[in-house]
Amino acid sequence: MNRLAADFAITACGLVGSAGLSLLVTVITARAVGVEEFGLYSFAFAYVCLWAPLMDGGASLLAAREVARGRGREVLAGLLVIKPVQLAVSLVLLTGVATLAGLEARLLWLIALLAVGSAVDTCFGLASAAFRGQGRFGRDTLHQLGQRSLFAVLAAAFLATGNGVIGVAAARAASVTVATTAAFRLLHREGSIAWGAARRWFHHKDPAWHSPLRSMLIVDLMGQLLTRTGPLVLRATRGLAEVGLYAAAGRLVEGLSLLPTAFGMALLFRLTGPERPSPDAMVARMRAALRQIATLGVIVVGPGLLWADEIMVFLYGPSYAASAEPFRLLMGVLLLAMVNGVLRVGLIAADAERVYAAGMVLAALSAIGLNVVLTPRWGASGSAVASLCAETLLCAVGLAALRRRHPAVSPWLDWGRLALGSLTCVAAIWAVKLLSPLMAAILTIIAVGAGVATMSPLSLWTSVGSRRER
Repeated sequence: MNRLAADFAITACGLVGSAGLSLLVTVITARAVGVEEFGLYSFAFAYVCLWAPLMDGGASLLAAREVARGRGREVLAGLLVIKPVQLAVSLVLLTGVATLAGLEARLLWLIALLAVGSAVDTCFGLASAAFRGQGRFGRDTLHQLGQRSLFAVLAAAFLATGNGVIGVAAARAASVTVATTAAFRLLHREGSIAWGAARRWFHHKDPAWHSPLRSMLIVDLMGQLLTRTGPLVLRATRGLAEVGLYAAAGRLVEGLSLLPTAFGMALLFRLTGPERPSPDAMVARMRAALRQIATLGVIVVGPGLLWADEIMVFLYGPSYAASAEPFRLLMGVLLLAMVNGVLRVGLIAADAERVYAAGMVLAALSAIGLNVVLTPRWGASGSAVASLCAETLLCAVGLAALRRRHPAVSPWLDWGRLALGSLTCVAAIWAVKLLSPLMAAILTIIAVGAGVATMSPLSLWTSVGSRRER
């Protein structure tokens, strides 16, 4: 197994484990507090996430790239010095807007707790980026799993004592604070932060990373608008119950998206690290990555389309049965988001952040407009359709931008074969399900197993890495 496959496997273990723990907390919370209360929590979380880009400022993506290029000590110091100002301004604006909007006192408390957790989480993201930039994916995995494990334990304890969603928000803030403290103590002890360079940065701002920081900020901000617009518009047009239905499907899809996130983390290090590939090797890696992420997407999305009704009722209970339709639509969003994640890594590695930022602006604006038009009539499903259209637009922009630099990067023939085979398989199992759900379940397991065994990203990366990338 080559190094990229190993890094992906380690990172995937951490993110999948973290996603599993987060999903566990989500399911327990949704069942314990009911649809409307869960909708309240989801609305507050979506509102806070809109401000997360101002707290982070695109620093996490930039830090991972610059650490991999050997400039991490100076860049980390500069980012950490300006971080308190970022957080203070963001928190004041966040709470001020919420207060002026006339939100009730309990919702303001919930927003405040979630905001504190998100502020600390941006610092934790810098530490994680430093670990990944150093190639220490195992260390990052341990910290991620530790934080989510502590979150799960504290959240269960707060729910058991009747503190509801306020307790869950407090548990999140406490767990991420502990993890962040541990991570930065380790980085400081190893001398991974050059504090003297931070003073020089204030006098001579380095354009080599100060300019990309603005593009990363736009990417983060538009990404949050793209993801969080749905719950916010739904609250205004259809109420908290509809927000809860959409959030139940959305949080599950967010958990599934962590697997391609791990893929992108490992790929970015390989494209920007000390042993940067030649242009031909980069094209080969990107073609392989786009082919493999589409394969992984089909393996994940296919069962979701087939068993959406059963999955939502099993996880959340009968009161969330109406989440099945938006869940199916969001699985299509997930497939496109997987491809977009690889396109983003390729453009960032090519120092083309501005192009991707422009694509994110277009996608976010389309998501906002479509949500306003579609959600009053179709509710959660309308919001999911808006996300699907926005991700499609972003995919088209990203592919066009990457092909402009590397015309041979798109694996169209492989994608066509994969689409034909997967659609045929899903249609066949769907027909069997109408006659025998048990037989359809068996066939689904066989199909997923065959996909993992014959077309898994790990096996493909191994073969491609040995033949073409050196």
